Amino acid sequence: QIAQTAATLFMAFVAYRALGTWRQQSRAKLKSDFLDQLTDAVHAYIDQIHAPVSVLRIVKIAIESQSGITNLYKNLPNPEAVAFIESNGKHYSERLLELLENCKEPLIRIRSLAAKGQTLGFNDYDKCTDACKMLAWQYERIEAVAAMIGSEHLNWHNSKIQEALEKVLTVDPEDIENHLKSNNVSFLEFVRGSYDSVLKDA
Repeated sequence: QIAQTAATLFMAFVAYRALGTWRQQSRAKLKSDFLDQLTDAVHAYIDQIHAPVSVLRIVKIAIESQSGITNLYKNLPNPEAVAFIESNGKHYSERLLELLENCKEPLIRIRSLAAKGQTLGFNDYDKCTDACKMLAWQYERIEAVAAMIGSEHLNWHNSKIQEALEKVLTVDPEDIENHLKSNNVSFLEFVRGSYDSVLKDA
C-alpha cells in the first residue's frame, strides 16, 4: 500500500513537472514567434519607407529652387514653398501618398503586434514600444507633408495655415533617416536581448 501510494505520488510529481516544462516551452515558442513576426514587419516597413523619403528629398530641393523665380509672393512667409505647392505640389503629394500606401500594411502589423506584445511579459518592453512608435511617427511626418503640399488652394495669408506650413517645412529627410536608423538599432537590441532570455527559459 505504501509502495503504491509512493508510486502514485511520484507519477503525479513527474506529470506536474512535465506540465510545467510544456507550459514553459509553449510560452517560449509564443514569444519567439512574436519576435519573428514583429521583426519581419519592422524590416518590411523600413524597406518601404525609404522610397517616400527619397521623394521628400526631391520636394525639399524643388522648394529651394523656387528662390530664383521673380514672381514669388514676396509679401508672404515661405514664398518658395507657396510657389512650389501651387505649381507642382499636387503631383508630388500624390506620389508621396502612393508610396506611403506601400508602408501601410507593415505599419498596421507593427502597431497590432506591439500592442499584443504587452501581454507576453517581456523585460524592458518599453524599449520595443518606444522604437515602434518612433518608426511609425516618420510615416506620419511624411503624410503631413503630402497633405500640405497637395493643398494648392489654401489661403496663404491665414496665419494658422502659415503656421501649419512652417511645421511641415521642418520635416527633414535626413532627420527621418536618422530616426529610422537609431530606432531600428534600439528595436534590434530589444529583440536580441529577448531572444537570449527566451532561449534560457526554453
